[in-house]
Amino acid sequence: MGGATFRAGETNYFGPWAPKGGQRKDRFVGLKFVIDGQIHFGWARFNVRIRTPRKGGLEAVLTGYAYETDVNEPIKTGQTSGPESAETRPGTLGQLALGAAGR
Repeated sequence: MGGATFRAGETNYFGPWAPKGGQRKDRFVGLKFVIDGQIHFGWARFNVRIRTPRKGGLEAVLTGYAYETDVNEPIKTGQTSGPESAETRPGTLGQLALGAAGR
């Protein structure tokens, strides 16, 4: 995701989710996982804040997710409705880890 270093009074941010200032909203991660031996696809959306390790380091807050309930079918990143989408709802990483059984 990214990181930050602090040298000579200056903070430097690095990584794809680390702009100057160290904050990004609505960053997506694609998911591929197995439910009952079958492959499913989904996405997770995060807000990310990157600070120097002394100030807490990386913070990523899960702000949404969705997955396709049909086996081996793709889902567009950010898709929340339509004929080929899964139900979306605010969630936690724990709920995401439960997969279909947690619905």
